[in-house]
Amino acid sequence: MPRSSFAAALFLILLFSSAHAEVVDRIVAVVNNDVITQSELDAEARGAYTHIDATLPPEQRQEMRRQVRGEVLDSLIDKLLVAQRAKELKIKVTEKEIDNAVQEVLDRNKITKKELLASLAESGVDENIYRNTLRSQLLQNKLISEELHNKVVITDEMARKEYERRGGGGEVTDGGSAAEKSGKQVIYTLQQIGSRWDDIDGKNLSSEALAENKKKARERIEKVRQMAKDGDDFADLAARYSDLPSAADRGDLGALPADELGAEMLAVVQGLKDGEISDIIETPDAFQFFKLVKTERKDSGAADKASKKDAAAKDSNDFLQVKNQIVGELYNIEMQKAFSNWAQELRENAYIRKM
Repeated sequence: MPRSSFAAALFLILLFSSAHAEVVDRIVAVVNNDVITQSELDAEARGAYTHIDATLPPEQRQEMRRQVRGEVLDSLIDKLLVAQRAKELKIKVTEKEIDNAVQEVLDRNKITKKELLASLAESGVDENIYRNTLRSQLLQNKLISEELHNKVVITDEMARKEYERRGGGGEVTDGGSAAEKSGKQVIYTLQQIGSRWDDIDGKNLSSEALAENKKKARERIEKVRQMAKDGDDFADLAARYSDLPSAADRGDLGALPADELGAEMLAVVQGLKDGEISDIIETPDAFQFFKLVKTERKDSGAADKASKKDAAAKDSNDFLQVKNQIVGELYNIEMQKAFSNWAQELRENAYIRKM
């Protein structure tokens, strides 16, 4: 080949390669002095895109991909802002810390690294993307500890109110008031099974992960409820499948006066006959259902006061058993709010341009 022809061919190859690289790695956002590229965005969104293509009809995919692209880009911008702030504060995450985080995941789920990587691959995530995600989470945790730790305080009173909101404590309901007017107190002996969708260790999860966990939790609770309705021993099912504290007592909640049940709980229980299984109710972090073991109606008065005293003592003990868990969950919620506000401040004070 003549020298001039070879040079021309080489030029065309380089030109094509350069143009191709520009398409693949074009800039999609500028964040202060850093950029986010198309290839980074595509890698981060690959799992969501795969899920969309597998579950939605063709005519809905483009719009959903557009929506996901925007959400993922915003997430990448937040991660970059976190990394930039961490750099300012000279906060770093070492490879050893990431290794330890991976090992915690393996230990908690009782799986091997090979199994973890295979599971990630099914979602379109490779090891490098996963480690970068862990790095971002660890940086976020360190930043939270550095800048937000003292801004969030959960008191015993806040924990008690949340406990009562979830169905514990002594909320007075219409059912309770009616019972007092009639001179009778309705006592329900109940068993409980629940399926949680938050992280059991209290770690923050992405909205996508929570949505997927919630979907799986609903599927689990429906299967277990059907098993209970088919006649499987409720206590055995609670011990094997329930994620709630009552699982330690094989689902036993004991005898509870109607006026000490939460409104949602009472609504699904009060129409049951002894031995029947309730509908499923949704709480802030779990689905649950109940078995009505026995219904009693006792006269109000001295006996009722004694019953309330016993119930109050049991309630206090139950609250102490779940207090630390509730405090941890509330702390995570409030920290997430504080982090969101802090991230918003970072955004407002940053130069951000989306392409």
